[in-house]
Amino acid sequence: MTAPENALNYRIGGMDLISCHLNEPSPNFAPDQKLNFNLQMKHQILEKESALAVICTIRTTDEAGTEMANFTGRMTFAVDQLSQVLKKNDDGQVGIPKELINNLNGVTISTLRGVMWATFKGTYLHRALLPIVNPEGFKAGQQA
Repeated sequence: MTAPENALNYRIGGMDLISCHLNEPSPNFAPDQKLNFNLQMKHQILEKESALAVICTIRTTDEAGTEMANFTGRMTFAVDQLSQVLKKNDDGQVGIPKELINNLNGVTISTLRGVMWATFKGTYLHRALLPIVNPEGFKAGQQA
């Protein structure tokens, strides 16, 4: 089976865990309590490498807002014909197609979610229910 003519071809170039921090549980921590997950995404265009990088930070807090864990990971993706994929707007700013951003965000979030799961295993956050995130719900400058 061949890919559609306008398919965006990319592959994972690497994954770097930039930071991984697990705090001590608060005295009132209950294993079944609700946790909040704040995700922040940043994108970098690496033209010389014909690649894009997605930096994802996930901050986990309890209901009172106390930080329980904080993870930041950077995934790099090699993109075939990157210069042809990028779009310039009228102001000369370079943009990445939404479909590609959604795909790269999804892979990055899922990978960092797996890192969190492996890190939480055997700790007080072992039973934390990690969210499944639809990357299409992210909008530039918006908090989810």
